[in-house]
Order: sequence, then structure tokens, then C-alpha cells
Amino acid sequence: MTQAKPKPIEPDSAKWTLERYHDAIASGVISDWNVELFEGVITPVSPEKPIHWYRGDQAARYIEKLVGEQALVRFNSPITLSTTERNPDIAIVKPLGEEYASRHPGPDDILLLVEVAESRPERDLKDKMAIYARAGIQDYWVLDLPSSQLVVHRSPEDHLYNSVVNFTEGTIKPLLLDVDILVGRLLGR
Repeated sequence: MTQAKPKPIEPDSAKWTLERYHDAIASGVISDWNVELFEGVITPVSPEKPIHWYRGDQAARYIEKLVGEQALVRFNSPITLSTTERNPDIAIVKPLGEEYASRHPGPDDILLLVEVAESRPERDLKDKMAIYARAGIQDYWVLDLPSSQLVVHRSPEDHLYNSVVNFTEGTIKPLLLDVDILVGRLLGR
């Protein structure tokens, strides 16, 4: 017996709030759907190709070894922003322990966000970048696999980052962590 696909939720004239989104999850309305709240709109999450998942997983494991106890590395786990709740590929957050049993990390908890861009880099380099800048995420990195580069966004202001630098090799130090990260290792070289 085939299970019927859930009908997409069409947003009404008002955008979804975090509270309404959480209520829909708690009541079971959207509990088994693969969706996220993106700027007040419930949107489907695209399936990942194996290379996307693999590069993200490898980068998360590498960073986790480097940061040790100074941070918690979350892979494909939710973060909560003002009008968005989504699962970035990698979120390095403050190690607040039990605090995360009652809420997802928010902007003040995030030390570094990393997205893996494989098939649609513009989504990570434009749409998500604007949301993260608006939320005040200080350090946002994109592993741009098609271009084989790391795009580092810093100094957020409104919906943009004042500093965007591309790296293809070398070492980079996150703003809020005391580690040196090899760019080539993140890119799988």
C-alpha cells in the first residue's frame, strides 16, 4: 500500500510564525514532512546527492576534531532564527549542554555556519546568505563544490556581508573559535 504524499501547505496572506510552525509540528500536522521554515514560508527540503552529504559529513568530522570541547558541532540539525528554522549543513555552536533539550541554537549561540553548495550554489550564496546576515551570524562559510572554493562571509549588516573572500587553499581561522582549518581538507583535497 502506497502512502499518499502530503499536500504542500500553501502559506496564507500572513507568513508563518515560529510559534505556529512549532504548533504544527507538535500537533503532528507536519511531523513526517521533510520541510523547513524559510523566511516565514514552509518549504520542502531538497534531497541531497551523495557528494553533498559526504563532503558535509567529512567537513563536520574534521572541524569537530579541531574544536574539541570549545564548541558543539551539529550536522544537519536545526537552528532557529527570527523567521526561519532550518537545518544548515554544519552549525558550530556554544556548548550549552542541557539548554538544547528545550530549544534549538539561535543566533547568539552560533559560532560558525557552514553550508555545502553542490547543485545550486546561488541558494547558499544569495538566499541563505541574506537570512544569515540579517540574523547577525558573524562567520558564514560556503563550501562551493562546483567552483572548488571556500567562500567566507563576515561582517554582517542588514541582509549582506561586508566581507566576502574566496579561498582555494591555505589555512583559515574562524572568528569565534581558536583553531586553524585547512581549506583543502574542507574541500576534500
